Amino acid sequence: MAIFGDVIEHLEDTELALSRIESLLQPGGFLLVVFPPYPSPCGGYQPISRSFWGKVPYLHSFPEKTFSWLLPSEASQENSEVFRLRTIRLSYQNFLRAVRQAGLGLKAEPHSLLWLALRYRLGLPFVPLVFLAPFVRLRAGLLLIFCAEVGYLLQKPFIPNSHRLYS
Repeated sequence: MAIFGDVIEHLEDTELALSRIESLLQPGGFLLVVFPPYPSPCGGYQPISRSFWGKVPYLHSFPEKTFSWLLPSEASQENSEVFRLRTIRLSYQNFLRAVRQAGLGLKAEPHSLLWLALRYRLGLPFVPLVFLAPFVRLRAGLLLIFCAEVGYLLQKPFIPNSHRLYS
């Protein structure tokens, strides 16, 4: 079992990272990946900025010129990472594409209205997005823009009769 908690969205090549982890897993092994997708309220990690504007949800969705004016990249190391994440823009669609390319299977997809880091810092409960679904009549992909984090339980496929290959 491997766990990526708020890591994958910082890596330049999601598919390469998942392929390398897949190569380390035993057949049937699991990988849990949790991250805020880029289109989510805090997907651009702007809350790590010490700027007042960094606390504004969806700030990373503002046009480049406005974003740069409100959150200058040279102001701090945190802002530099926020600008770097703006180029990566890991969405849940891009993540699922990389999962397929890496040859991993999808076992579960919990989505939450609260960002994992905030839940632990504030001692808040898990609020699954599924509770919001009956009240919001949107397509599943659109519903995820309200999601602060997504989690995926992935599994490396079993190789049938692999124990017999070496006997």
